[in-house]
Amino acid sequence: MAVERTNLKKIRLSELNMESKNVMIVGIIIAKEQPYYCTNDESSNSENAFWNFVLRDSPFYYANVLCFGHKTALLELNDKYKIGDVVSIMSPQVEMGQRFDSAQEFCRIVITRYTLVLNDELYRRVVKYEGNHVPYLDLMRFVTKPVSGAATIAEIQNFKHKQNGIDVFGCVKFIGKVQERATLDGIKQVREIIIIDQTSSALRVIFCDIGLIARVEAWKLGITVLFITNVCCEWSDYTGSMVAKLTSRSIITEDPIAPETSIIKDHMSRMNPSALVDSRALFDNDLAAIKNVMTVQDVLNKADAIMAEMETAIVEHEFTAVITALITELDFHGLSRLITLECSRCSAVLGSSSTVVANNKCTSSEQEHSNVIITFDIRLVLTDQTGSMFNCRLFGQTAEEVLNCSVEQYLEMNDEQKSLIESKLLMQVRKFYIHVVAVGLRNATISILNSILATPTETKKLYSE
Repeated sequence: MAVERTNLKKIRLSELNMESKNVMIVGIIIAKEQPYYCTNDESSNSENAFWNFVLRDSPFYYANVLCFGHKTALLELNDKYKIGDVVSIMSPQVEMGQRFDSAQEFCRIVITRYTLVLNDELYRRVVKYEGNHVPYLDLMRFVTKPVSGAATIAEIQNFKHKQNGIDVFGCVKFIGKVQERATLDGIKQVREIIIIDQTSSALRVIFCDIGLIARVEAWKLGITVLFITNVCCEWSDYTGSMVAKLTSRSIITEDPIAPETSIIKDHMSRMNPSALVDSRALFDNDLAAIKNVMTVQDVLNKADAIMAEMETAIVEHEFTAVITALITELDFHGLSRLITLECSRCSAVLGSSSTVVANNKCTSSEQEHSNVIITFDIRLVLTDQTGSMFNCRLFGQTAEEVLNCSVEQYLEMNDEQKSLIESKLLMQVRKFYIHVVAVGLRNATISILNSILATPTETKKLYSE
């Protein structure tokens, strides 16, 4: 049925009811999700999908919009409209949200009890608003939950277990570059940022959505404040800290209209600007920015000092350094973990040989994955003339560069070939660029960002002192 715009009555979300028909609603998109494929059809090869976004037309009213249709059409709509666009919804079907239990699992929690449903002629029913957009733009700064309910980052970093549905609030401390991660079905883009709050604790937030990855470009370090709802917080062995991952129910509000925003901006204005230097080196892989040359004992002493001061002073919880050392322990014979398997869809960490994900919300069929990210995850002991650092982590692409082989090549090697690589590394004096994180009550985590062969002068100095 064709949609005739002239026959539609423009109403607001606050006026919605089950009798609302032939109406047009104008609002701004404050959140959206990639289309999901329907998995409950009789045909396992169904081309059907649904796409969800959240529409807001006033400070107090916002609603889910559910679009059902062919996956190609929904992918085109998702690419066409971004967060912050003002759109008109033409002649939607007004339904109670409970009618779509399977889809609601992937929808945001909203105040409005009605859901706007679109089933056909989607390109005519979701259109760019032709009127004045300005009155809608400030709606992006209104929150969808009280900011006062957010967990502090210090509390998050001391979580003992994975936590879902957490709200976080903080100022952007650093923005990482877009990283490409290889999976069996192609390249997956990932971007991380660091936020910090008035507890001076830092939290990594991971983005996988293409639209959000691009949106990050407009954020300013030490200035942009974010309120992010319904994230999943879990421990990361890679960073040695808790990290936050966005979920299908997350909504990001930039510079929210709330008293807490002024408080955190005042806190950031009093912070030493040098606190951002280590993060730049970590995320940009800018080794030239790491100028802090230390010995092993220097690193251990600084990490101990940070952990001792955490609860009584505003201190940075992480730092970078350059050390010249030997690898004195490297297990390439299977007694220690060497690789990590991760689901490329839900990022769940799998067992060393399993491809089954315990996450029952993962969209992959029956949680059985051939689409697995395989990466090196090796623990080393680094030693110089002052002592040894245990459990140093060599991970991902950095490990492939140091070992001079890909993880796929390693998996095809016999024991003799593995021993050859191990013995070669154990004989080398190398310069290590490291990232040290000290969080909560746990020991400091040391990650190797890069490693190159030491110069003859550096090697001589190591052995002579």
